Amino acid sequence: MREPLREVQAARHGDRLVAQVGAVHLVAQLGQRAGEAGQHHHPQARVFRAIVLARDGFVTIERAHPGGYFRRRGEAEKILKRILCDLGQIEIDFVISSANGTFVDQAESQALQEIVPNALVYTVKPALGEGVGAAGLWQIILAAQALHSEEVPPVLHADHSVPLRLSFSRTPIPSARRAIVLSCGLNQQAAGLRLAIQ
Repeated sequence: MREPLREVQAARHGDRLVAQVGAVHLVAQLGQRAGEAGQHHHPQARVFRAIVLARDGFVTIERAHPGGYFRRRGEAEKILKRILCDLGQIEIDFVISSANGTFVDQAESQALQEIVPNALVYTVKPALGEGVGAAGLWQIILAAQALHSEEVPPVLHADHSVPLRLSFSRTPIPSARRAIVLSCGLNQQAAGLRLAIQ
C-alpha cells in the first residue's frame, strides 16, 4: 500500500492548471475551444490534454469520451451507457462516479449496473461537496491518487441499498491499472475518461 490521500494544492498558470496531491501532480493544458477544433460540442467547452505524474510512474488519460448534453434522465442514461461502453472496452479496476445529487444519479447508477456491473464505484462529492467547475478535476485527481495508492477511500454517508459495488470502507485495489472517471455537470452535460498508470 502506498501513501494515503493528502491535501491538494492547485494553481493556474495561463492556460495551464497544475494541481498536487502528495506525490501525484496533475498538469492540464487547455487547448482551443471545441468549436474551433471543428467538433460539435458546446462552443464554450475546451479541449484539454492532461498528464498526471505519480512517484511510481505516469498516470495518463488513456482515452476520453466527449459525452453530450441531456435534458431528461433517459437521455442522460443513454449518454452514460455510450461513454461506459467506449471506455470500458478494456479491464477497469474502479469508477469515480459523479453522483451530483440530482436525477442524473439514477441514470448513472443504471448505466454502471448494466455496463460495468462488477466495477468498484467511488464518489468524492459526499466528502467534498459540489465543486461546480472544479468537480471534474477533483475526480481526476482522486482517481490518479487511488491508482497511485492502490486504495479507494470509503464513500461517506453511503446508502447501502444502492445496487452498486461501493467502497463502504477503505478498499485496497492491489495492482490497479485503470479507472474510469464520469462527470455529469449541473449544466446537464456528461463526459468521461479512462486513466491508466504506466
